[in-house]
Amino acid sequence: MRIRGPQVRALGLAEVSKLYAALPVWEVNMLIDEFFERYAETEEVQGTRDVGEVRSRLGVGEGDIVVGTTQVYLSHNAFHALEDQLRAKDVDEQKRMRVLGMEAEGGLGTPRDPYAPYASPVGGEQMDLDDPWAAHDHTHGHSASTAQLVPPPTTNTASPFIRADQYDRDEDESEFDARSRFTSTRGPGDTESQFGGSESYAPSRNMFTGAGAGAGGGGGADKGGLTKEAALAGEIQEGETTEIVKESSARRRWVALCWALTFWLPNPCLTYIGRMKRMDVRQAWREKLALNIMIWFLCACSIFVIAVLGLLICPTQHVYSTTELAGHSVENNPNSVLTSIRGEVFDLNGLTQLHLRTVSVVKSKEVLKYGGKQIDDMFPVQISAVCDGIDGNLSPYIAFNPKNSSDPNSQYHDFRSFTNDSRPDWYFEQMITMRYLFRRGFLGYTPKEIKNMAHNSRSVGVYNGLIYDVTDYINSGPRLQPPDGFNSPNVPSQFMDQKVLDVFRFNSDGGDITKQLDRLDLDPQVLRRQKTCLRNLFTVGKVDNRNSAQCQFATYILLAISIIMIAVIGFKFLASINFSSPRAPEDHDKFVICQVPCYTEGDASLRKTIDSLAQLKYDDKRKLLVIICDGMIVGSGNDRPTPRIVLDILGADPNLDPEPLSFVSLGEGAKQHNMGKIYSGLYECSGHVVPYLVVVKVGKPNERSRPGNRGKRDSQMVLMHFLNKVHFNAPMNPLELEMYHQIKNVIGVNPTFYEYLFTVDADTTVDKFSVNRLISAMIHDKKLLGVCGETELANAKQSIITMMQVYEYFISHHMAKAFESLFGSVTCLPGCFTLYRLRTPDTHKPLLISNQIITDYSENRVDTLHMKNLLHLGEDRYLTTLLLKHFPSHKTQFVRDAHAYTVAPDDWKVLLSQRRRWINSTVHNLGELVFLDQLCGFCCFSMRFVVMIDLVSTLIQPVTVVYIVYLIVNVARGDQSVPVQSLIMLAAIYGLQAFVFILRRKWDMIGWMIFYIIAIPAFSFLLPLYSFWRMDDFSWGATRLVLGESGKKIIVHDEGKFDPRAIPLKTWSDYENELWDKESNHSIGSWVPPTKFKNEGYAESHTASLYGRETVYEPGARDYSPSPSGMYPPPGYQSGRNTPLSHMGMPMAANMSMASFGGPLMPMPTGGSMGMLHQPTPSRPQSNYLDLPFNSRSPNASPPSPGQQPSDAEIERAVREILRHVDLNTATRRELRRKLEEQFGTDLTARRGVINAAIDRCLAEAA
Repeated sequence: MRIRGPQVRALGLAEVSKLYAALPVWEVNMLIDEFFERYAETEEVQGTRDVGEVRSRLGVGEGDIVVGTTQVYLSHNAFHALEDQLRAKDVDEQKRMRVLGMEAEGGLGTPRDPYAPYASPVGGEQMDLDDPWAAHDHTHGHSASTAQLVPPPTTNTASPFIRADQYDRDEDESEFDARSRFTSTRGPGDTESQFGGSESYAPSRNMFTGAGAGAGGGGGADKGGLTKEAALAGEIQEGETTEIVKESSARRRWVALCWALTFWLPNPCLTYIGRMKRMDVRQAWREKLALNIMIWFLCACSIFVIAVLGLLICPTQHVYSTTELAGHSVENNPNSVLTSIRGEVFDLNGLTQLHLRTVSVVKSKEVLKYGGKQIDDMFPVQISAVCDGIDGNLSPYIAFNPKNSSDPNSQYHDFRSFTNDSRPDWYFEQMITMRYLFRRGFLGYTPKEIKNMAHNSRSVGVYNGLIYDVTDYINSGPRLQPPDGFNSPNVPSQFMDQKVLDVFRFNSDGGDITKQLDRLDLDPQVLRRQKTCLRNLFTVGKVDNRNSAQCQFATYILLAISIIMIAVIGFKFLASINFSSPRAPEDHDKFVICQVPCYTEGDASLRKTIDSLAQLKYDDKRKLLVIICDGMIVGSGNDRPTPRIVLDILGADPNLDPEPLSFVSLGEGAKQHNMGKIYSGLYECSGHVVPYLVVVKVGKPNERSRPGNRGKRDSQMVLMHFLNKVHFNAPMNPLELEMYHQIKNVIGVNPTFYEYLFTVDADTTVDKFSVNRLISAMIHDKKLLGVCGETELANAKQSIITMMQVYEYFISHHMAKAFESLFGSVTCLPGCFTLYRLRTPDTHKPLLISNQIITDYSENRVDTLHMKNLLHLGEDRYLTTLLLKHFPSHKTQFVRDAHAYTVAPDDWKVLLSQRRRWINSTVHNLGELVFLDQLCGFCCFSMRFVVMIDLVSTLIQPVTVVYIVYLIVNVARGDQSVPVQSLIMLAAIYGLQAFVFILRRKWDMIGWMIFYIIAIPAFSFLLPLYSFWRMDDFSWGATRLVLGESGKKIIVHDEGKFDPRAIPLKTWSDYENELWDKESNHSIGSWVPPTKFKNEGYAESHTASLYGRETVYEPGARDYSPSPSGMYPPPGYQSGRNTPLSHMGMPMAANMSMASFGGPLMPMPTGGSMGMLHQPTPSRPQSNYLDLPFNSRSPNASPPSPGQQPSDAEIERAVREILRHVDLNTATRRELRRKLEEQFGTDLTARRGVINAAIDRCLAEAA
């Protein structure tokens, strides 16, 4: 039946069709409870029961998810977006699909079915069902074969700013098999052209003609399968990639040491009890434990040195010299009255109280008057009670009292056998009581005093440290003294053996007689009795070794350590003294890049930082704001992704969506392939107009979690790699070429002009004179390669947590950094406020952008505990370490007059996390510095010694706090044993710190110091202990260590392999020459060769490029791009506040002078869109925005024709130009002569002398 037009109009088929097309089409419906149960594990549904919230998270329209009374209706897009997440987690399904893929490749796939539901004719052709990836017709994945069915999404159809968990949701790649329609991951042989969703986003992959072949189709750039040779049964999972890495000998020795220290913890304990399934996590835990054991050992060693070493070398002696005893009289020291009885010193204060309770009639004053005296005669001894004599049978009537006591009180203590009140054991009992309760020590005699006693005809000797004096026994001897009325018994009165007495008699120097006495030819029982008699009757004291050499050593070694520490503190104090007022900053004309990496900061923080940089008292034309956004992340409390916040602050056109361009990032496997977008313009703020460049790392389209995010170090490397390649004119990736173009041709400054890199964090504001002061320091000292200023707190009074940090920030700069600055080796240049020198000012030798720094700092294999602490926690500090390592002849410095203000953590949990990172990175970086050979100084006067002190003091902080508490407790208790030098050290530490802020008139620091002292237990005890134990607290990601053998380790990850050839490279000069040939600066996206089929691989991008066919300045087919010499930007170029730039805009073109552009005006070639264009010249592009002097003669003027010999002046100019771009450490004269011959196109062998002379002159001028 033929349908005619009137029938169509009558039936209203067109209106019905439009109405039907406007209605939503639901593919799946299910019960509400079933919906939330099925998708409970997806990111969008997890934790919510609100369909509207799910719809918002998923980023779909209201018609895609509709909830009815009992059921939920899902559109095609919504259903597949949710299902893909479930299917991606189905490992069995993935394996099955891989088998199907291999069957299809081998010709064993499903036969072609023309009636299959997913095979639809397009252009007269059927879909190839033998391809397992071919039969999905949804819009979430776009393989090479399905591109004919569904056009792949382009960048202008996908919003560049979506939440991190929703980014590229509509571009979620999924491969469906015709038989199962379940998703699977790509197989090992899949190339980029088969991989859905990437090509349309990455036109930079095939920018160059033939790049695809060279890159192998990009096959290595994404996730690849596991090779059979690398597979380890039970260890490597499906879809993972292995890499074999050779371990260094140092690493193997360290691992062996860790195992030696942690062998007592077998792997099963860590695996099943500690739940550490991965080998690398277990190894990191062992390394953490080994480091903690070492730290605890070091703490124990410090306690040993402070509290034990002295006791081992010189044991504590409780002895009192006769002078010291005399000082403890009641008149001199009434609270500590001491007295001596037969060489033993007793506390007379305690004895007095006991005496009063026993004999109350004697007043205390009468007892205390014996203080400071030797009162041996006050206590007569019953000999037989304390001495058994020679044979053990001693008469009780033997008396030995050579001196007659004139003290009348002695009679009250005389209870010998011949008295009326005989108590033979009274003396012994009293001595035992007093020894246990009141003895304080012994009388002490130095070896010199003992020798003098021997020389004075006294029979003295030392036995086991006790001094015995038998002079009175030898001279007068004992006697028998029976009671009145009794006759003396016929018994011998001698109770000491003659051999024992002879030992004393012939000991002429009063030395030690221990060995002689022990070797006497006496019966052991006799000798034992003789020793008892000596101890109870003839003891006069102990040897006082407190002034011996060993005790002096024990004393002075601690004193020396204390002096060194106080000296260091003193030097820090001297370094902090500055009586001069800050000088007025100088004005400079150096080009500086202000780098601001940002991640999840909010609008207020970013605006303050950007505004503070824009308002610097520095020539706006000579500074460039480079803001690097680390991924498409929505920070906590933000309503937009960070890049969108930055661009809104800068006033960028919200409709501007440049093409994402490829570049190399830090990451595992294919994560090294990243993509970014470049924005540029002018930012107007408070009368300042500053050029800016924004780099937004958006990641590849297949990235879902934190797309583009690679960390702060990667953000730094983006700019460092770029500047390194600019300096060496090395091949660049598409993103870097776009940056070069934006800086040179749009902003109008040749990137080679920039000499300094000023790094600022996104939560830091800088003082308006900071850059001037930092650059002044650089200019005055050419050896400086990095300088930092003082960072203060912007939120000092926000909470008690911030108040505790104010004084710490102040003193760490004005003492620690100022002291290190004396050596020219500031060990930590903070990334939040530092100025780096890019190259030397005279020889143009690269510094920060040198190959050595770039290579070490861009270390991609960060799989050990040490490297993770260096590169993931303390990247700023590690960068300083690398600078000191590779440039030992240069210096880093602290400039106290430059100020910045940062936001400190105001919450304990945030502070805990920050200090954990700081402390652990400090430990590992100082450990790196200690082993550097190039640190300045010698021995104790070296930077190495200072670094070692800093490292040790960091590690023993907890013990230091414990020791300080111990000293405080002892002082509070009035303990006399408090080390004086310790108190002096504490007084020096805090006293000199107080002088620092007093001399600087920072009176508010008094209060902040009090807060700091109160917080010492937290900052110096709890935080270090927490940090040391959480040293392995990392996100280990998907990379793991499977096996280590014979110096090799196998690294397994699921990120696929990265093929560097997948990202094309080209030098700027080559690219610029191509643009000159085309007589227009088309966008980098224009490198993409036309595709063979309209929708194969790449979709024709409708995205507005930055300077190409549809520019961001004048959308449309007409090309208003400037000539390759970069004279002025396109007429539609606008500033950050959307203010037309009259200096750069189109209306000014007619008034531009010929000299301002370096070439005559020439008619534009046919087909151009403007009436006049400037003649391309090889000179540096000029810009009216920068009012720079211009040399009418190009330094790169055309060389003489081939065969024509250049003049001497031309040779010298060429030599100077070449020397500016070569590494002087590796370049040779022969290589330079070869470059000259290539440049002039003639043989210059005969001009060797001229060339060498020119080289010598250039080097001499640069020296």
